[in-house]
Amino acid sequence: MWNQYPSWWSDAWMLAGNGTYSETDVADMSIKEINEAMEDADFEVVFYTEADENGDC
Repeated sequence: MWNQYPSWWSDAWMLAGNGTYSETDVADMSIKEINEAMEDADFEVVFYTEADENGDC
């Protein structure tokens, strides 16, 4: 699913959902700040995605 978006979108999504940053915090960040926050992040990067047998979400 993430292949259709810029690479920083999945990082922003992960930051907003990890409990350290709120959605508002992340929405106010620049792409550079999102990248820096991900480099400094102390959490496991995981996504839960349901896909059909063809891998489509």
